[in-house]
Order: sequence, then C-alpha cells, then structure tokens
Amino acid sequence: MTATPTLSLCILTKDSASRLPELLAHGRTLADEIVVGVDRASSDATFDVAARHADVVFRFEATGLVGPGSPRRSSGIATILQRSVRSDRLA
Repeated sequence: MTATPTLSLCILTKDSASRLPELLAHGRTLADEIVVGVDRASSDATFDVAARHADVVFRFEATGLVGPGSPRRSSGIATILQRSVRSDRLA
C-alpha cells in the first residue's frame, strides 16, 4: 500500500473464503488499498483470508435485507467510510 492511496477497493462479504483470494489478488492489480468488511454471521474462514490479503479488515453485523440502499448494505458501507476515509485523504 502506498502512503496515500489513490484508489481503494472496498468489499463487503460473507462466507467467501474460497473465492476471496482470487478476487483480492486481482483487486490488488487495480487498487493500492483493499478494505474488506466481513459479515459477523460468516461461518467459514473469510475473515482470516481477508486478513492475509487486505490492508484493512473489519467485521460488521448485517441487519435487514440485502440490496441497494438496504440497511444491511448501508451499515457496512458506513463502517468502511468511518474506518477508511480520513480528512487528510480528501482532495
């Protein structure tokens, strides 16, 4: 990761340990920072895989239905923004 990321890849995921390494490896070719939010209900090794490959990893609790604008998605996105975006990164 560079000192000041120019592009951050942010992913919310659950039970994706088998697919995550390939996704994050490809993502690394596009972005210089990878942020992964892992659903607390994930029952496989998703968090451990993310921790090995991402720059920032956190757990979030999904609530509500999945879909654009849903409380579940909005909760994870809000957490990403709170943990990743700092005023010194804003241009």
